[in-house]
Amino acid sequence: MAKKFNIIDEAGKVISDDQSPLFSKKFYEQHFQKILIVIILLISYIQLRYEYEDHIIAIARLKNERNDVRYTSIEKWGDLTLRNRPEVIKQKVADSDVNLIESDEPAVIIKK
Repeated sequence: MAKKFNIIDEAGKVISDDQSPLFSKKFYEQHFQKILIVIILLISYIQLRYEYEDHIIAIARLKNERNDVRYTSIEKWGDLTLRNRPEVIKQKVADSDVNLIESDEPAVIIKK
């Protein structure tokens, strides 16, 4: 236990005696510009990181919306094809009072 207290006491003496370069005023005066650049880069990194995360969240949300729209359109397309099958249309025409005759020949396109 005595050794631990001696190490702490010696570290306190080093700090108070300005023997450490990190705690001297001269160190900060000499390297002020470099420290300022590091702080600015750190702040810009944090800001860009948050913007990046926001963009990733927005992209994920848009992908989910796209998938929802895709599945909805597939479902609507399925309903539309069920309603407009030739058999269903023929049955509706047969049930109505309209006298339509089905042609045996294909339609002809007349070009000028």
